[in-house]
Amino acid sequence: METNIVPVKWAQHKKIIVLIIEAKNIGIESIKFDLNSQGQLKFWGTDKVNGKMSSLFIDLYDEVVVEESKWKATDYCIEISISKKNKDTKFWPRLTRCNKKFSFISVDWTRWTDEDEACNIKNKNFDPEMFEEFSYDKLEDDQNERGEIEKKYCARIYNEIDKGDLDY
Repeated sequence: METNIVPVKWAQHKKIIVLIIEAKNIGIESIKFDLNSQGQLKFWGTDKVNGKMSSLFIDLYDEVVVEESKWKATDYCIEISISKKNKDTKFWPRLTRCNKKFSFISVDWTRWTDEDEACNIKNKNFDPEMFEEFSYDKLEDDQNERGEIEKKYCARIYNEIDKGDLDY
């Protein structure tokens, strides 16, 4: 099955990372997440209009707290609030562990909070109470099918890297 690489915007606050997965018309019943404490996030969802599968696999910069992480879906996007494990450290310098630029990842400046403003301002564009808990009961798909999708996805991601910005 062909999968689309989903564009994602991200922002950070002192204690959380906010991801906006820009996948329209994803049926909430088809959404599947896999997030572990090492910061590996996997998302799958099927477009309820055309039946195409969308996916996103990201190795986040640092460890996270899965139990405090939440998500919500709309017809236009999936918003994820990921709780940082090390809440007292500085802001993450980037979203991913690898120091490469990915064309499908961009910064969401409307939700971003600067480090020096983190203690002084409440961001009115973001309310973590509006999110749902992560539920792993939706991950009952065949592991082999997900493994094949992940291999194809990784091959496509490699081709998406902006090779002009690679650090050697």
